[in-house]
Amino acid sequence: MQQKRPPSTLWIAITLLFASQSADALGWARADQAAVLGRPLAFSATLRLDPGDEIPPECVRAEVATGERVLPSALVHVHADVSAESLTMRVLTEPTIDEPVVTVTLAVGCPMKLSRRFVLFADPAPMATAPLAAAVPSSRPVDLPPAAAPAASVPLAAALPPPPRPATAPAPRTGRGRRRPA
Repeated sequence: MQQKRPPSTLWIAITLLFASQSADALGWARADQAAVLGRPLAFSATLRLDPGDEIPPECVRAEVATGERVLPSALVHVHADVSAESLTMRVLTEPTIDEPVVTVTLAVGCPMKLSRRFVLFADPAPMATAPLAAAVPSSRPVDLPPAAAPAASVPLAAALPPPPRPATAPAPRTGRGRRRPA
């Protein structure tokens, strides 16, 4: 009976070489987000492509969920920009973001071949500082007197004013004299 030999080291090295080359070319680059509470979503992500890969813009889909609510697809717009080495997808929503957690799922390919879910944390809307600056009059800095030396510790009872005296009712009269008949 003949024993099976394990595959040679050369075949393993060749297989790993081909696998590493194909895995290196296709992948997601850093995603840029602009999720701000009270404003529509403006999100973009880039997918690095293999040379010769072509992805039609109609084969790019996006799903957006704010909190637990999935936005209707008619309110989510995806713009795909294909270059020689990458596919940049911009996702814009019509409604404003009203939840602090936004989930964007991108699907690429016809039929779907690759998808990725991005979880975004919406920033609070920036505060308007212009009206506040207009309300504060411009003036020169005010010189404050130097701080006084710290006061000695005073018991709390000595620091409080005395409590008010209770109102007293007139004392009842004792019967010294006679009562007059009515």
